[in-house]
Amino acid sequence: MRYIAFLRGINVSGHKIIKMAALKQMFISMAFHNVVTYIQSGNVVFDSDIADASFLKMKIETGLKAELGYEVTVIIRTIPELKQIIANNPYHTLKEGDTRKVGVTFLAGIPAEERANMILKKSETGDEISIIDREIYILYYTFGNSMFTNTYIEKKLSTSGTCRNWATINKLIEL
Repeated sequence: MRYIAFLRGINVSGHKIIKMAALKQMFISMAFHNVVTYIQSGNVVFDSDIADASFLKMKIETGLKAELGYEVTVIIRTIPELKQIIANNPYHTLKEGDTRKVGVTFLAGIPAEERANMILKKSETGDEISIIDREIYILYYTFGNSMFTNTYIEKKLSTSGTCRNWATINKLIEL
């Protein structure tokens, strides 16, 4: 099975720096195959015979902590799941030249309905969100000034998550 591991909070503002070549070697040493990393934000595409995503998550997080000396949250999706995430994009009708940007926050689990309803609104900057299963689609008007940061989302939903922009998501499906 082909998987994508999204690592949360690495290589941000000079913290938790991991070189992608070293990260690739860490995944190879954990007995994963056909390992490919993509950009410095912690995206690893790999093959594994293990079908249990929660076991994979635990194995990777444990291996990274042993190697790096600190915890890294990992969120796992399969290639078929990523294809469905792309197909589910509620903002797919953006026209060429539209300056808004789409991002997806990958959540560790499906948020409780009452918590999800707390953030399903337009922000003061006009950004919009839609929650579908374990993903939050965000239509950013002002990416750098959005209230929908990982920290805000994790706090409101009581689950971990990590965001990727639409271009990255579409590139990962090709790897």
